[in-house]
Amino acid sequence: MKVFGLAIPNSVSSVHPVELSKKARLRLAWMAWYDEHDQNGRLACRHFGISPATFYLWKGRFDRDGPGALEDASHRPKTVRRPHLAEGAGERRP
Repeated sequence: MKVFGLAIPNSVSSVHPVELSKKARLRLAWMAWYDEHDQNGRLACRHFGISPATFYLWKGRFDRDGPGALEDASHRPKTVRRPHLAEGAGERRP
């Protein structure tokens, strides 16, 4: 599915077509169904068998950033703690 004319993060142009993954297309179907049925979020949740928390999490991302935000993001942490050892603390004792 190609989506045109919407604000998509990290895109060259707002008219640039975006190929959505299977999961993102499913989430886009949630949003389309929600709009077609009087914007009733709970009804959409029951129809698709998802929790309201999940639906409203994705709806917030969709409203803020468009269909590109429906893609899965990396679960990798942005920063990783590194051990800070005092002088000599890392040395082994015989």
